[in-house]
Amino acid sequence: MDLSGGAGYLLLGALLVGTLSSLALLHFAQREVSWSAFITTWLGFVLSFGIIALVPYDVSATLAGEEVQPSEHHVVGSSWELIYWATFVLCWVLCPLFIEYEAAGGFTTYGRFRASLRRNAYWCLGYLAVGLILLVWLSMDGRIGLRAWCIAASNAWGLFLLTVLMGHGLVAVPRHLWRLANPAEQLAILYCSAVTMDEARLSTQFELQDLISEARGEIRIRSAQVGDPSLERAFEILQLTLEECELLHCELTNGARGVREGGQGCGNRPVGGEDASKLDALAEMFRALKLAALEARRAACRWNEMVRRCLMLEDLEEHLYPSAVELSTYWEGSCLHLCCRVPAV
Repeated sequence: MDLSGGAGYLLLGALLVGTLSSLALLHFAQREVSWSAFITTWLGFVLSFGIIALVPYDVSATLAGEEVQPSEHHVVGSSWELIYWATFVLCWVLCPLFIEYEAAGGFTTYGRFRASLRRNAYWCLGYLAVGLILLVWLSMDGRIGLRAWCIAASNAWGLFLLTVLMGHGLVAVPRHLWRLANPAEQLAILYCSAVTMDEARLSTQFELQDLISEARGEIRIRSAQVGDPSLERAFEILQLTLEECELLHCELTNGARGVREGGQGCGNRPVGGEDASKLDALAEMFRALKLAALEARRAACRWNEMVRRCLMLEDLEEHLYPSAVELSTYWEGSCLHLCCRVPAV
């Protein structure tokens, strides 16, 4: 197929969308994130921005009518089909699979995928049961075909989400912009939520602290009983994760609180014994450590962002920023900050 004209523009737009998505994710993503999570997120960015880039060209081609070649209409239709099915696979297969894969506590790729499939199997069984009920009902009725019913259900669900989300946005976005013009009101809202957010931050840190103490005690008890190579590898991975969590805990607390020796865990994870599987217990502890570290980091980031906003709004309330250029000093590392910087004369 000739890629001149509209098809060439579509290819250029796809390359541009992929490049911008890659740059945005490389800027905002943490360096510790896995490649599976990065690629899945990148696909979500590309598909979302690809819809925005494809709609104007589709509208212009439709308005042009007969002036557009049939091959360009075919390319546009194929692009929409590709976006639709790629979004379907991403939302219903890849995202649930990789979310549970990242949260799984297995020490091997096979073990983590097995845990992910096992957790997603319950949802799949529920969807399968609902689908079988619908198939039986449609076969007994016979008035509406399966294809027509699926199209109607998909359109109805899309219109429902569009109505809810756009209806909320039509009210929430202007209200948010209106409140941004009043720093005093913003400060009052932030002050009210500061106590709850600080309690959540400290709670996640204490949870991480207790899990670190529990994992350290488990490693100390079981290290003398290791004989299985799989258990040795599990202990090595758990030890590395424990060290990373200890560094994170020290970073979040600024070294103010050390990990308590003999701290009490949450009590909902198996810690060994004759009846418990050692490998499963270590995998569950490994999973709990990862989740606790992520929650502690997330709560700390939310708290730091709220403190930064409070300081900026307090300065605005006291009229300490005479120009918008000085406001850009709060946008560290962003392109807008680089554009607003003015060299001293």
